[in-house]
Amino acid sequence: GTTQLAREVVVIDTSAKTGELHFKYTGTLSSSSNTVIRIYYNGSDAEPAADSTYGSEAVWSDYKIVLHMQENPGGSSPQMLDSTTNDNDGATQGTMTSGDSVAGKLSGKAIDFDGTDDYLSVADSVSLGAVLDLYTTAWTAQTWSKGAVAPVWGKLNPASSGWSNNSFGNNLLSAHVRNSATYEDRIKTTTGSLNDGDWHFSVWQNTTSTTANDFKFFLDGSQLTTTNIEDTLVAQTISNSSPIHIHSQDAGARTLQAVWDEFRIRLGNVTSTWISTEYNNQNSPSTFYSVGTEQNVINIYDSISITENINIQEIVPINVNDSISISENIELIKTIITPSPSVSTNITLAENVSIEEKEYEKFIGRRMSVGIGKESTRSYVSTPDFWLSNTTFSFQDKIETEKINTRYGQLDSFGNIFITNKYSEGEIGGDIDIDSFGLFLLNLFGNVSTSGPSDSAYTHTFSLSESNIHDSFTITTISPITTRHYTVGMIDVFDIKTKPRQIVQFQSNITARPCESGTGSSSFSARKLFIGNLCTIKTAYVASGLDSSQHFLKVNSLDLKFEKKIKKINRYQELKITDVMNTAFKISGSFVCNYKDDTFKNLCENKEVRAMRIQFKSNQTIGVSIEPIFTLDLSEVFFNWKYTFSNDNIITQVIEFSALYNETNNNIVNDCKLINETVSY
Repeated sequence: GTTQLAREVVVIDTSAKTGELHFKYTGTLSSSSNTVIRIYYNGSDAEPAADSTYGSEAVWSDYKIVLHMQENPGGSSPQMLDSTTNDNDGATQGTMTSGDSVAGKLSGKAIDFDGTDDYLSVADSVSLGAVLDLYTTAWTAQTWSKGAVAPVWGKLNPASSGWSNNSFGNNLLSAHVRNSATYEDRIKTTTGSLNDGDWHFSVWQNTTSTTANDFKFFLDGSQLTTTNIEDTLVAQTISNSSPIHIHSQDAGARTLQAVWDEFRIRLGNVTSTWISTEYNNQNSPSTFYSVGTEQNVINIYDSISITENINIQEIVPINVNDSISISENIELIKTIITPSPSVSTNITLAENVSIEEKEYEKFIGRRMSVGIGKESTRSYVSTPDFWLSNTTFSFQDKIETEKINTRYGQLDSFGNIFITNKYSEGEIGGDIDIDSFGLFLLNLFGNVSTSGPSDSAYTHTFSLSESNIHDSFTITTISPITTRHYTVGMIDVFDIKTKPRQIVQFQSNITARPCESGTGSSSFSARKLFIGNLCTIKTAYVASGLDSSQHFLKVNSLDLKFEKKIKKINRYQELKITDVMNTAFKISGSFVCNYKDDTFKNLCENKEVRAMRIQFKSNQTIGVSIEPIFTLDLSEVFFNWKYTFSNDNIITQVIEFSALYNETNNNIVNDCKLINETVSY
């Protein structure tokens, strides 16, 4: 299969090969031809997390509550766990013990209510709402014979408002809706055979939120006729904060003797054919499906040779991690080879071999997501703290090789090639997002301190760590094919470029360890960006004079480059790099501005240095009025100067600069601050 389905394994008996499995099928199931569902298993991998894309909660996305009654009723409260995302768990009440967990209608367990003080309580929650537009199902085996009304389940405060769905006069179903102690509606079925001790599939379905007379009742897939008992309800909203009680009206009143297997509440209504199909499917599952022949997934971790008159006509996935040689009269009727996406595969074909090529999904670059996350433990995968929007990306695994000369006496240049190193490397670029920018700066500088908040804004001050090991991050990429994690990501070069009327951009060269396969999902949030028009530069004789300096420059463009000269570290007896360290720290760049005086020309010719401040701003605000700002103060800068001439354009000057170490301040960077909404890095 090519479409993975969300599923929930409720219970499984690996010896008897039985169990209870629910999955959510997206699409239309044909009534005339079979739909093939493939179940892959290996006896060791865990099921997806409940809240993941293919986890159990995704199966029940249309439901408010689903209780399978599999847990120990005598265990810690809440005992009965809700399979939906709403966490409407049920707590057993009365004198229930583990002995009240008995065999159920479906493959697992059920709960035995004694009719004296046993019932189940589900706390009120926003997800349950105040409406009656509900579709409720239950599997029960009832043996109660007192002849009066006994609630099967409800959310009713008898003195005010709510609703309950009941067993009426032993064999019938009924509904009770009220919005005060005076006004109420009641309706019951005229036929039914509920109280015979056998398992029955009961359905209560309502179409409005104000009357019981709109209730429809189904028993074992068939709709029952109804008659009104009372009709005095005024058209008001039905709501209360009472819990849902199962097998009790209100905190133990009118308990019901029955065995209960499954309970579900779904918002909205379904058709009568849906209800009959649901009953038939659960009552007799074997009439709905057949099990095909079990097929093995072959994992090849070494060389394999397949020879002589083999005809494979079924889909048999083969995960190839080394080489495979196929020869002599072998016909692969369907695609059977599934190479690992991260491992090179060598497939040799010979003599009468045909393979039907598999059509892989095609996708464009914008369908890839790239995220970065600070590693709390170096080299361990970290979940992305930020997902990068409008990103250019060329990051990938790489190898270094050594070519070995062939023996003498032959013309062949090389006899073999050996892999000597494995790592990942490439470029990540795009718009500078004001919040994710801080994580790049921490990777560059190594130290950060944070103050705030002030009107929702935080000020982060970055300083250069003299350690060769700065904070690393994990790069995560998600595509329609796979999810990959690259740990120990370290920046080698980080280049910032500004132009008028454009978003400030960055381009970074990064090295990391080879990728690890994994899982994940991307989540993008609103961004704040720096604008090229708002980039300013000013100079002063010393760094302490930058605040008061009036020598401002409105630049036409700016190129600001950080370089760290990273080095890949290998551990003995390992091909993959184990770490990445920085061996230097350099800041340089250039800017273009209109040629209006010889200030920078003279500085260049006289070899004079100045302190320089580079500042980026945004036209967005944090809180009421705080501007996001990036400020970089360089203690000592040397300039190189030239001008550009054109008959039809404004004459401009190009100033190249290099940041120098200042012995008075003992630094290259005197100050580096970023103001944004991120609490910490």
